[in-house]
Parts: sequence; C-alpha cells; structure tokens
Amino acid sequence: METLKAIGVGVIHVRVSASAPGKITLFGEHAVVYGKPAIVMAINRRIRVELSRRNDGRLVIDLPDISVKGVRLTVNLAGGSSMEALDSGSAASYALQALKLASEKFGGDLGLDVKIESSMPVGAGLGTSAALSVATLAAYAALQGFEPTREALAKMGREVEVAVQGSSSGMDAAAVAYGGAILYRHVKGDAQIERLSFGERIILAVGYTERVLPTSESVKLVSKIFSKHNSTVIRVLDAIGELVLEARRALETDDIKGVGELMNINHGLLYALGVSTPRVEQIVQVARGAGALGSKLTGGGMGGSVVCICPDNNTLESVVSAIRIAGYTAFGVTEDRYGVMLEGKS
Repeated sequence: METLKAIGVGVIHVRVSASAPGKITLFGEHAVVYGKPAIVMAINRRIRVELSRRNDGRLVIDLPDISVKGVRLTVNLAGGSSMEALDSGSAASYALQALKLASEKFGGDLGLDVKIESSMPVGAGLGTSAALSVATLAAYAALQGFEPTREALAKMGREVEVAVQGSSSGMDAAAVAYGGAILYRHVKGDAQIERLSFGERIILAVGYTERVLPTSESVKLVSKIFSKHNSTVIRVLDAIGELVLEARRALETDDIKGVGELMNINHGLLYALGVSTPRVEQIVQVARGAGALGSKLTGGGMGGSVVCICPDNNTLESVVSAIRIAGYTAFGVTEDRYGVMLEGKS
C-alpha cells in the first residue's frame, strides 16, 4: 500500500482505490466546536472507495449497505450528464460532494463508477462521513495523477463536511487523514494538530445504538442551549477543555484508571449538554458494570457509539459480551497508524 506524498502531477489512471479509517473521540467532542481541544484517535475500521472511469459520462455510485436515513441526495451535474445512484442516502451525499470538490481542484469529469464499502456502522459517531470524504478525495486525486498531502486532504475533507452538514470543526477529517492519535484544536479558522503516542497502549471497546439525530442536528441542539444558558454552558465547555488536557497527561503517563475516571466525567458533562439518550446511558452503565474503567458517548451523540476503556483483554471481552447481551452492537478497536491510503492503481 502507498502513503500519500506531496502534490505533484503524474500518470492519469483508469481505476484507483483508496481507504481511510474511522475514528473515536476520546475526549472533547462538542466543546471542540467552541475552540476547545479534543483528543481523537483513528481506529482499525475502514471505508474503501474505488473509482473507475466510464465512457458514457454517467456517475454511478454503488453503496451496497451504507445508506443512512435523514439526508437527501441532491444531484446537479453540469454538461447534461445524468446520474444513477444505488441505495442512495447520507453516504452518497458526502461522496458526491467530495467528487465535485475534487473535480474542481484536480480537473477531469465525473463520468465514473464509484464503489464504496465500509467495515463499520455508518452514522455511528465513528467518523464515517469524514473517512468517506477523505478516501474519495484521495482516490479522485490519484485518478487524475495527483497525490495531495495529508494536510491538504484534511482541509478538503472539512470543506466537504461543511458543504453537506453546514458546519464542521475539521477534527474528524484530520484524524482520518493523518491516522494515529492527535490533540486537535480549531481556532479562528486554523487547525492546530499535535500527534500523540499512547494509542497502542490502551484497550478499547465500542458499543453502538442507532442515532436519533445526525451530528449536524446535535451540534445545533448544543448551540441552542449555549444561546439560552450562555454563562452556564461556557463553564461546562471550559471544564471539558481543562479535562482534555488532564486526560492527555493521564494517557501519556499510562494512568489508565485516571483516563477512565476522566471519561466518566466527560460523559457526565456531555449528558448535561443534552446529547445523550436512554440507550446510550444503558450502554455506558452496562460497560462499567462489566469492568470498564470508564465509558462515554463518542462523536455527536443522540445515539451512536460509546467508547469504553478496559484494564486488560479479558475485561474487553466481558464488556463486548455484556453490551451484546443487552441488545446492542459491540466490538473491540485498536489504533490505526496509517490514515488515508492508496490501495491500488491501474
């Protein structure tokens, strides 16, 4: 597999595949929208995108099982081209927007077959929209003979998310583009990214339930609370920001018990912001009862995923089993160090 290098023009290809990992937000979601730091880690679950040129000018997006409710796919291709979308939904919206942006940046037309596969649930707070956007951008750039830097792909990934969702901190796009674990802050339009090196030493489980609202709506929900109870919510966001920095110290000194305690506190603050649900709360409590040192919602909330930190692999198995017995999806995750990757060209 090839890593992405600096921008340069090379051979134009007929078929290219690329992939990008999902991510978990360990600390700081929602507060990151207000300029606070967050800790996010790429995980060993990926979305893969394969692009193949067509001769008839049509754009055909094939998403075998990646459709998500709640987002309408709108197509408006120039030049009289037509589009055929199979099982379209939220994922197709991100793919289409990424393709439009990539064609503007790198030239070419959108006469393409697009095949998308995912090894993680979509719309679960695991960064699938960012992974899809960044993988699509990387694949299209390579198809045209370009190899953008990770920084460029992260910035373009944020542009895609803003176009589809209306807003984005850029954290997810940075996480899936770079891989590994990062401390992320977005201040006055600039992304500040610092790589962290604890990911291989922590043992994590993820529990999942269907989401009530997409991330864009949960962000709006917090914004309304922020406007109504400004001074109180500012203190909550400040507390999350301070907690993130304390969590960084705990992670880098292998204070796993402390990490778990801070996860529990972070979850309580997110609950106070109104982004949890009864099913998320059940997963959180089941995980703690099965031995997790800490558990919290991860991502936008309102359903979606819960991340749980475990002291050892036996506890990991117990936590995953307990969440499944409770009726939810669960699996272990590890750090992905590679980020977005090109997987094949012809």
